[in-house]
Formats: sequence, C-alpha cells, structure tokens
Amino acid sequence: MMHAPEPIAAPASSVAVPSWVLPGDMLENCRFLARDDAPRAWGVTEVGLCLFESAACLEYPAAVWEELAALPLGYHLHLPLDLDHQPDPTGVCLQLMDRARPLRPWACVVHPFEEPARLRDLVAAWSAAGWPTAALLLENIPAVRLESVVSLAYELGMGLCLDLGHLLLTGEQPDAAALARCRMLHLSCPEQRGRGHRHLPLDRLDQLDRLDRLDQLDRLDRLGRLDPAGTRLARALLDGAPQARRMVEVFDWDGVVSSIRWLQAAEARKAG
Repeated sequence: MMHAPEPIAAPASSVAVPSWVLPGDMLENCRFLARDDAPRAWGVTEVGLCLFESAACLEYPAAVWEELAALPLGYHLHLPLDLDHQPDPTGVCLQLMDRARPLRPWACVVHPFEEPARLRDLVAAWSAAGWPTAALLLENIPAVRLESVVSLAYELGMGLCLDLGHLLLTGEQPDAAALARCRMLHLSCPEQRGRGHRHLPLDRLDQLDRLDRLDQLDRLDRLGRLDPAGTRLARALLDGAPQARRMVEVFDWDGVVSSIRWLQAAEARKAG
C-alpha cells in the first residue's frame, strides 16, 4: 500500500517547460534546464516531466528520480498518454507518483479517458492515496468536447489544464467556469492542419496577425484556419486565468526561447 504523501508543493511564478527541449533523455534535459546560464536566465525554474509512455517511465531506476530531486528545479508531471490502453491505469499513476514523491510535484496533467468511469476510478484511488484531487489537472484534447472536460473536472473536483493549441484546432472558447478552474496553461501554436502534430512556438501566432486581409483570406486553410483570433485567444487565456501556471509546451530550446520572448512582449503590451 502506498504511504500517505507529503503535501504537493505550490507552483512558482516563473515559466515551466517540458523535459524534452534538446536531444537526449529526461535526465539530460533536466540537467541542461537546471544550468545557471541560458535556462535560468530565461526564467525557467520548473519542468513538466513528460512521462508519456507507461512502461518506459516505470523502468526509470531510482537513481534517476534521486538526481532529479537534487536539481534546483520545481516539477509537475504529465501522466502517460497511453493510460487509456493500460489494464490498470490507476496502478500506473500511483506507482509513478510514489517514485516521483521526492520531487514534490505540485500538479499532474492527465488526458480524458474514452470511458469516464475509468477516470472516476483513478480520481477515487488518487484521493484515497492522500494526493489532492485538485492537483490532478484534466487537459482538453481535440477528441473530447471542452464542455464535457470542464463538466467532468467540476464533478470530480479536479483542476483544469487548458491547451491553447487544442483550443485553436477545435475552435472552442473556454467560458468563465473553465478559466476559473484552470491551474495550468499549455501554450504553443498548433501545426498546420494535415501537416502533423508539432507544437510550434508562440511567435507563429503573431505571424498570422501580420497578414493583411486579402492575403489572410487566401492563406487561412494552409495555416490551419488560424487567424488573428489565435493571438487574441492566447491573450484571453493569459488574462482570464492569471492564477494558472504558464507551461511553454514547445519541444525544442530555440522555440522555447522565442515563446518566452513572445510572453514577455505580451506582458509589456499589457503593462503599457
């Protein structure tokens, strides 16, 4: 049986980035992100550990978790993407939480399940193990209506992670209830429709804003139907959920830096 955990830590005020911004494994990336030069200079003090594959992440040796805990970083976890295909998703999550205990992650992001009953089972076991239910953040994904995600989060006492790229792909707009429940923002520009699923830097949104009307009408479809509303939605999320952690969900360092610059410019415009 899992021992009662220590309280999950509160998030810091600076930006979070993924544990995959350079070629290499999770530990190598976190060593880079803990350096005092470029990463820290850009305000990176938290890493979202990308625990995307259940089996591979459960095989990390204890030494990996120990070294991660020794780095001067805060953490949150993105729970595996394959949970819906696991026979015991609850067991996988609780094992990962037990191993990540020394990191004191303040939150864990999870995708909706095809069968909501499986998510309800996970939340019940999570709470029984002593982890705060509000620290389990349900993320909106294109395959599930935002309204359903928000409703389920409220029903189960979960927090919300609102993903800008997913919202832009579906054309959905979060309402006041979603923004109030939001504890994390995943910030990136989605790739053009039909081209793949890369998470592009936030400055790609501004490129769309600079199109004139005729050129914009001609290029909307090639640009994944992203118009200036993309930038407006990003700013609406930032303004509407000031309590939410800002996670630059871009998986290369240059893209992370350009996205942080975009955020800094957005803050400067707001202050001005």
